[in-house]
Amino acid sequence: MVDPYTLQITLTAPDVSFLTTLARPYCGVMPKHIWEKIKPDEAVKNFSAFNPIGTGPFKFVRYVVDQYVELEANKDYWNGKPYFDRVFFKPMTTETALAQLLAGELDFATINVTDISTVKGNKNLRVESIPGVGIVQYRFNFKTIPDVRVRQAFAYAIDKQGIVDTVLQGQGIVPQGFLTFGPLWQSSTLKPYPYDPAKAKALLKEAGWDSNKTLRLRAYKSVMHRQQAAEIIIQQAAEVGLKLDFQLLDPAAWNALYSSGDWDIHYVGGGNYGIDPGANTFYFACKANDPMAGIVWCNPEWDALAKKAAAETDAAKRKEMYWQLEQMLHDEVVMLPAYTDNFIFGMKANLAGMKLHGSIDSTFWDLKDWKLQ
Repeated sequence: MVDPYTLQITLTAPDVSFLTTLARPYCGVMPKHIWEKIKPDEAVKNFSAFNPIGTGPFKFVRYVVDQYVELEANKDYWNGKPYFDRVFFKPMTTETALAQLLAGELDFATINVTDISTVKGNKNLRVESIPGVGIVQYRFNFKTIPDVRVRQAFAYAIDKQGIVDTVLQGQGIVPQGFLTFGPLWQSSTLKPYPYDPAKAKALLKEAGWDSNKTLRLRAYKSVMHRQQAAEIIIQQAAEVGLKLDFQLLDPAAWNALYSSGDWDIHYVGGGNYGIDPGANTFYFACKANDPMAGIVWCNPEWDALAKKAAAETDAAKRKEMYWQLEQMLHDEVVMLPAYTDNFIFGMKANLAGMKLHGSIDSTFWDLKDWKLQ
């Protein structure tokens, strides 16, 4: 700390994407006088001790587990007092959120694509659909599915565009990749896996795959379209000879299973892609080579190129490096990008002042300016 209003950060290695990473909602300044007394392995417990300290426009009041988080306006906020005196965040399913939104009990909620017409039919509500920056992705356990031909077969077996057209009703896209997601970084050489069941069957035959073997597909309960898409994927995989046993788990059970590595394939959604690929390479680094990271994969060559790309200041050269990194992920099918769904919000018609975008992590970045007209 240089002075009470200036923070100095020293990196151990050059990283052009560092400011992008720092701008994410889970990066923030922490009070040294509190955290310097806490051991690293105790940090998670203490952080969830329901008394967080921050510098934003709202102050924490209370957290009632599985019911709500309550915030109050920070009257001393440097950029002015928020419009709302209090804000409540409630964790609930989209079905429950829809019911409470229609009843006037909520001001703002995420809704399913199938509920758009219902919300639009209420004169007191409106709908906003925003292109997403996250990716619903299928991840593979390399310890239990070591043959790349089996992972490639899964990629060819899935009609990803068909899922966007039917399950999402066109409210989304099929992303090209992870690091090269979005127009700024899109690769001119990468060719995503097309829907080709015949190719999938040929790869499985070549790999000597036993069609009687069952792969464990696991996920945690979340938005409805992920479950609907999974059901289609299970059917399409079965048509080429990949049998999937699908289980949806509650978050606690999923975390325990996830960390044990007792799964073959799982899907997850979210993330912030397309801003800077360097902010997402850590997902695939060798140091993330454990079940908790979701990827049991390690490639020292990939790590070395990622480190070189992070330090490259020439934008054109840097982009080509990330194209190479993306191609390596693609060829090994480290993850399969299934689709990117739009974020669909239902809200009171007179709720205004927000600048919505497709990142669930940062939906409320400008909450100070929200107001009811």
